[in-house]
Amino acid sequence: MAPLLSSRRTLLLGSLALGATTSLATWAAPGSALPRRPVTAIETDPGELQILRKAIALLQGKDAGGRPASDGWQAIANPHVDHCFTGDTREIHFSWWFWPWHRAYLLAVEKRLQTVVAEPKLRLAYWDWFSVRGLPGALSSPTYKDGAQDKPNPLFDPTRAKGPEDRPAGLNTTTITDAVLGGYASEEDLLRRADFAVVGGQLAPPGGSASTTGVVEGGPHNNIHVWVGGFAGNMSQAFSPLDPAFLFHHCNIDRLWSVWLKLTSGGAHNNPTDPAWLNHTFPLPHPSGIGTDTYKIADLLDTEQSGYTYEGEPIRISQAQNERTAQTSTTTLKFNTSPLDLSGGEVVTGLQPLEQGNVRLRDLLPSRPATLTLSEIRLPPSTTTLAIYVRSEQIQRNEEQNLVGVYTLLNPRGSSIVTDLRVPLPQRVSELLATLPNLGFAVVANSVNRDRMSGFTVREMTLTIE
Repeated sequence: MAPLLSSRRTLLLGSLALGATTSLATWAAPGSALPRRPVTAIETDPGELQILRKAIALLQGKDAGGRPASDGWQAIANPHVDHCFTGDTREIHFSWWFWPWHRAYLLAVEKRLQTVVAEPKLRLAYWDWFSVRGLPGALSSPTYKDGAQDKPNPLFDPTRAKGPEDRPAGLNTTTITDAVLGGYASEEDLLRRADFAVVGGQLAPPGGSASTTGVVEGGPHNNIHVWVGGFAGNMSQAFSPLDPAFLFHHCNIDRLWSVWLKLTSGGAHNNPTDPAWLNHTFPLPHPSGIGTDTYKIADLLDTEQSGYTYEGEPIRISQAQNERTAQTSTTTLKFNTSPLDLSGGEVVTGLQPLEQGNVRLRDLLPSRPATLTLSEIRLPPSTTTLAIYVRSEQIQRNEEQNLVGVYTLLNPRGSSIVTDLRVPLPQRVSELLATLPNLGFAVVANSVNRDRMSGFTVREMTLTIE
């Protein structure tokens, strides 16, 4: 697919009209680290919300008349279009490029918005979907009140799903359930693992077969994109930044990276130290909208140095949960002897005993980390959701109480993509497994294009207990 184009809070009283001169003198001096705040907080701060509306509306206005401008809102989406679902080295999903590229992208967009309203203290806001289980009010209404006047809301996108019927199976809910968030009930549950490759993704080593999709990407990130965009909305496509919800959604993804680094569950949470990662650079639009700036990953690791922080209390995991049970080795259970064929929509694996020799594996859960890995997933040329269910002699049906979670593999452009997906078991699932004599899984695949499911396979499905 070609690019779309060729080429703090304040104490202000009252709302700011789009196009009006804005003064945010109560914010800190330009260049200092200012907070990106929850969208729910700026919804009660008319000055801060309105400066974002104004900046986005001005860029959207440049594209009026059906002729997108080279420095307008549609141009904002071009870098994402150029690096999504490409099947080549440009790809910034399915690997360890996911977090840093999107951090750089948000900075580039934030600087562009600052420039268009001549306000260097403008900051984006984040949508915490663990707390706000639906579209925030600032995004969901097609209009907003400016005094007594109704005005078009530049944060609204009419292409979004209107309800469950506009969403694929697994994500066809009215509200954002734990399943939509990858099966996790909280940030603590999602971010507990200390391994960057599991949480944030990893590039395939030389000669390796597939890069790893981190659980933050394959779980809540991808699911929220499709929950918002539905079958065909902007948020479900490579040009998803056209929907302003993208910015609020990705600020939360970026915030989770900062949160993850502060945790110590299972050991220190550290970024990769490989020079190939640290020295990698991304060219992104210049704040003026003309030309590019270069962002180096090593320069993106401290948000304060980049001029922003995230407002909110850091999450904490209890000391008991931080400590790992003393261990001598890891145990891996394999659930298939030949590739799992998902072209028919569902496969059920064989069962593995949770007692092996003198080791009662179920007694190791939930105190030890356990990760479910789907290796070499060969994606159909269509966005696909995977709902994964626990099976055993006691559990013979797919029901909500034995659902591990839903995971989405975005591939709307149809390039050939192979990836691994690692899923740390949610706490409630580990507790369920501790009650079972044996274990298997059912995997239910639902593609937006059912006629494109041929060749959709998983080479190997394993559970590793550390």
